[in-house]
Amino acid sequence: MRSTTASYPALPALPHPGAWRWLYLALAWFWMSGCAALPTTVARPVSTALASPSETRLGQLVQARAATAGTRNDSGFALVGSAELAFTSRMTLIKAAQKTLDIQYYAIFADTTTERLVDALREAAGRGVRIRILLDDFNTSGKNAQVLQLAFEKNIELRLFNPLPGGRGSMTLRILSSLKDTARMQRRMHNKMLVADNAVAITGGRNLGETYFGQSEGSNFVDIDVLSAGRIVRDLSRSFDQYWNNPLAYPVQSLMTAKEIEALKPPAASAPPARPALPDSSDLSLLAWTWAPSALLVDKPSKIAADADDVQEAQDTAVDGLLQLMAQAKTELLIVSPYFVPGQRMMKQFADLRRRGVRVRVLTNSLASNDAPAAHVGYARYRQALLVMGIELYEMRAEHAGTSAEAARMIEPALARGAYRVELVNEELVWRAPQGSALKDSTSEPDTSLGLRFILRLLGPLAPDEML
Repeated sequence: MRSTTASYPALPALPHPGAWRWLYLALAWFWMSGCAALPTTVARPVSTALASPSETRLGQLVQARAATAGTRNDSGFALVGSAELAFTSRMTLIKAAQKTLDIQYYAIFADTTTERLVDALREAAGRGVRIRILLDDFNTSGKNAQVLQLAFEKNIELRLFNPLPGGRGSMTLRILSSLKDTARMQRRMHNKMLVADNAVAITGGRNLGETYFGQSEGSNFVDIDVLSAGRIVRDLSRSFDQYWNNPLAYPVQSLMTAKEIEALKPPAASAPPARPALPDSSDLSLLAWTWAPSALLVDKPSKIAADADDVQEAQDTAVDGLLQLMAQAKTELLIVSPYFVPGQRMMKQFADLRRRGVRVRVLTNSLASNDAPAAHVGYARYRQALLVMGIELYEMRAEHAGTSAEAARMIEPALARGAYRVELVNEELVWRAPQGSALKDSTSEPDTSLGLRFILRLLGPLAPDEML
């Protein structure tokens, strides 16, 4: 979830009539560039996760900790509740790896924070660690393309998932040049994990960048990561291998040369304001580890393929697994999601839970704190129906900064002090101000402009749930 102070600029003035001709020419050029095709003959050497994690220090530490815990459960978990620990945990795993590092993310943004992570990866590769990086292609443009240079270093492989054939000069160029293939543009890989020696992994909602580790001068994301060990890590690695060896995963070398990537490097800019340096590592053994039964829910790579609309492929998704788990709730269900679009199947599940007396609470972004307003549309269309059936809704305040019983204890303060509670009063929505704040209750989306609310109300009925 994003923590930010929201402000919205006025809509730009329309171009002078004489500028339309140039605008049409520019759009035509972008349209033509969108005709570029992906390579058809691509070498994708098959590789898999480390077969014997017990031969590494991390694997031996996991075995020792499991033995000390005296449990039959073969998966261990520790929650990572701070941005600083989220960064140091990743650095620690990179530095501790002896054999392999498997890294899968939607986006790696170029900034000083990720430079430190990249330097640590280079050092790991230098000592012989095999590194596989699988990155969604969408954000690999402009200065963010520089991470692709890692593909040309010894012991590092980097593949791009479901790449777009358009140019990488800027994000605007990428979008405009891909308008002829919006289906491909929308099918993105959002999996996020870092696995060290197939023994310990960290997963969660964070991409890699300063806004995910509390280092941005402007807005930052708030999230909870999960460190995992044991059998569940091997499940994560199998999922990584499925994506890595999929035909939609293209080695960087099949799409760009090192010189082409270097050419996208922006001119040197003035240094950003200095911020307190994040530590380089942390002692993960000091965290409270819990050994418990576990199940991995992950979409198959084929869901992202162009023919994923096939009915058979639509089954066996992460949502199917979530619905099955939700059905087992007996007293309480707590959902934390930045982009909460329940859909009709989940609404039916909620209705069944409420009939059985299960308390359901949802913490999601408010419109003001949401970095994807279009996704808020999908949530807003269900908001009143959720409240009518007795679901408790909380929406994260824009300026607020910051799984199991431990996760609930972490989230409770956000519910009480960092979020608006949404209620239905006389069939009208009311946002109740957080406890102890100087804020007032509101009858419209708090901290947002009339213009933004109008635009989303106008576009809301036009966007189907599956696009949000």
